[in-house]
Amino acid sequence: MHWLGIVGMAVIIGLTVFFAFNAPIPQLPNRDQEIGYRFGFFIWPVLIAMIVAWLAAGRKRRRDPNLFATLFCSIAVGVAALTVVGNLRSTGSLPFHGPETTDQKITRLMREASGAQPVHNSLFGESPVDTTLRDLFTELIAYNKNYTAAAAKIDLSQVHRLNTPQAFADPDSAAEGLRELHAAYLLDASQHQRMQQFIAKYRARFAALSPSDKSITTGFDKGLAQSAPLRNRAISGEQAWIASVDQVYDFARAHHSSFKFVNGHLVIADHAALLEFNSRIHTMNQDRLDFLAAKKQLDDFQHNTLQKFGLTPEQTGRSPH
Repeated sequence: MHWLGIVGMAVIIGLTVFFAFNAPIPQLPNRDQEIGYRFGFFIWPVLIAMIVAWLAAGRKRRRDPNLFATLFCSIAVGVAALTVVGNLRSTGSLPFHGPETTDQKITRLMREASGAQPVHNSLFGESPVDTTLRDLFTELIAYNKNYTAAAAKIDLSQVHRLNTPQAFADPDSAAEGLRELHAAYLLDASQHQRMQQFIAKYRARFAALSPSDKSITTGFDKGLAQSAPLRNRAISGEQAWIASVDQVYDFARAHHSSFKFVNGHLVIADHAALLEFNSRIHTMNQDRLDFLAAKKQLDDFQHNTLQKFGLTPEQTGRSPH
């Protein structure tokens, strides 16, 4: 065999090993499967090239070392190239994958921001709108994580004591539960305000982009048009419910002398106070139902959005509950 054939085969095998362990591959569940996939990436080009070259030029009757080397290198390069292109397509890498749709690009950028897949580095550089969208998703995930961590620290152990006959008869006994309820609402209100600032910040960044870069921002505005009313309805519903809870306990405290806890029941001696109290209870219960309905709509929208992106709540910093 000519020395060029030996060197060529060695180079091809070395390059196959390099690409096998450095080229992008599809997202796999665990490290063991990734190692197996990369080993297969290496072995198939080499094995296929070896078999075909041996059949054509390696058998005793047809032995031609230089032809063997030529066939081996050519076939190994071809199979490895097809494998690399297939992997680039499956991972959404460009320009090999062709033009992405808007939904595909947003899905890729959000998965990259969440760590669900590696960040794609284009050979021709990244457009400002892609960078801005990934920054948006990365910061949004950080907001979610901070909120989830803060919510987990709020003590709600006394909330279950609210809206019981004992709590209405002795409003002071409900003070801790009310404080916890307000703490939870204040966290939600603060998060809502930060989200408003966050959205305004990225609207300004998108506005600064050149006109040719703004086509994908239509999807951003469309998403906001769907989610903003749901968020506003949820936070305003929570605010109305908390206010009606306060009004019930303010009334109970102001008419404490008429409220008695007798044999497990609340007894209100003043008939006018009874009617007013029942009216406030009805309003409070209705406000709570309205809030829960608005919250469910928002949760369902967010859940469906994550499903569309192929993400879990944990990957975006949100609580799964």
